[in-house]
Amino acid sequence: MILYRDEICAKALFDLNVPSEDIEQTEYIFNSCDELKDVLSSPSVSRNEKYAVIDKIFPESVKSFLKVMVDFNRIGQITDILESYRELDLTAKNILNAQLSYVNKPDDETVASFKEMLKKKYNASDVELILKQDDSLIGGYKLTVGDIVYDKSVQGAVKALQNRLIRR
Repeated sequence: MILYRDEICAKALFDLNVPSEDIEQTEYIFNSCDELKDVLSSPSVSRNEKYAVIDKIFPESVKSFLKVMVDFNRIGQITDILESYRELDLTAKNILNAQLSYVNKPDDETVASFKEMLKKKYNASDVELILKQDDSLIGGYKLTVGDIVYDKSVQGAVKALQNRLIRR
């Protein structure tokens, strides 16, 4: 769950006009080393030692931002901050972010048709569609765009039927 303060930090980072490649590299570095966040968050590691780590391994364009996150004890939320940054970046480029959950992976043609439908429906220049296997759906699919969920799964149909029967 991304908190409002994480979104504010992401907005500050976005306003710095950091190149997307540097953000991707920063994300890659954090994802490659689980201990890194722990070290940069640890009260037993001095500020100067944390700064030295940041200076050694991160792109120049994000170093100051990361140091501020260390100073304000927000580095533990860097994953959420970078995720919020990514959403801001996609929005600025008019790219829609959506997720398609499925049981059986759709072929390329079906994925392309989902993207085209979403581009038209949301007036987006492009769609970043994340594919996620979810066997609990039993069959069909679930398409999530922001807070909107289009549930065309067997699981969703069964739940809808249960709700209708309970209301009677």
